[in-house]
Amino acid sequence: MQFIGKTSKKLTTAILIAALLAAFITCTLSLGFGSARADSADKFEPVSLGLSNAHFTETSGSYPATPSNWTGGYVGNGEGKIVSGVVDLSASVYNTEGDDDKKGNEKYELDQYDEYKGSEIPRTIFGTSAHNGSDTKTLLINTSAGAQTAYAYTSSEMTFAPDSFFRVSAWVKTGDFKSSGATIKLNGLGENCSFVNINTVSDLKDETGKVVLNADNDYGWKKYTIYVRTGAALSHNVTLSLG
Repeated sequence: MQFIGKTSKKLTTAILIAALLAAFITCTLSLGFGSARADSADKFEPVSLGLSNAHFTETSGSYPATPSNWTGGYVGNGEGKIVSGVVDLSASVYNTEGDDDKKGNEKYELDQYDEYKGSEIPRTIFGTSAHNGSDTKTLLINTSAGAQTAYAYTSSEMTFAPDSFFRVSAWVKTGDFKSSGATIKLNGLGENCSFVNINTVSDLKDETGKVVLNADNDYGWKKYTIYVRTGAALSHNVTLSLG
């Protein structure tokens, strides 16, 4: 197999989200698939890979809602409260939806971070004309203050056929991790195919060290893409983990 954007670092060294008190938000996952050979690339036509609920639009319960066809769980040993699930970042919903009177930043415990201690809410580039077909629903993973744990969501299985090319992309926004960071990982390929230590705002600080988020830097959202070429013989049952 050939991977682009893989790393040999172990997953367990990359997802110390709780200890770093940083939120991890993912949204608008897109997947492409094609079965053309490299020597006939002019005939390559990507089609949907069929990952269920790729945009986190199907949920159950109140916000933060449970995403359908995704399974959340703790990674390794740890303890502490996790605030996780699908939230809606539209201004009209973020501060009003739910079964209590808390505003969004308090409800999702984002008010523990400097950038969200006031009335400023997380901004999204989705649900706009720049990203037609998207909406403002987003997957959130956040740890309560003092928690020492890691958490991730794993997708339902999808099949990577033999002798094929695959592209998996995810838009990510994180808080300002101090050492490690978030992880995007494909499981089931026999190798560590992942992005680790993701910090999307580390280079968005002013001269005082404060994170500055605006339309010019997409409010801290960044796109990550993994390319996979499978061998000629075997298919693979693959899942995607975000955490």
